[in-house]
Amino acid sequence: MQQRNHTRKAVEENRTARSEEKGVHKQKIFTERGLEQLERLRSNNESKSFYHKLNKSRKDFHPRTILCQNKEGTLLSEDDILSRWVEHFDELLNKEIFVSILSVRRVLYVVCFLLGISPTSEV
Repeated sequence: MQQRNHTRKAVEENRTARSEEKGVHKQKIFTERGLEQLERLRSNNESKSFYHKLNKSRKDFHPRTILCQNKEGTLLSEDDILSRWVEHFDELLNKEIFVSILSVRRVLYVVCFLLGISPTSEV
């Protein structure tokens, strides 16, 4: 005889149904709390906050669009954005620094001056 309640399919269907129910329940609680806040704001004559919250609740959720430009300034697609960030940080972190001897001597001279040490000709 085949088991009805504990098959993999039945367990998965039960899990998805419970997940959907939790989502609906959370959305209902969120809506009720929002309405309670609106009612409290209206009863306290906080009109600016009331209309701000009311207008915010009317708008749908719009995910933020993340844009990125390449070196030439053209917009990249979502697939190319990650590779552009890799390229950017690779350039930043692996940049070779060329320091001339003259600039090092200038820095040492300033340090000696600040410390009150007379710079020698060897520096």
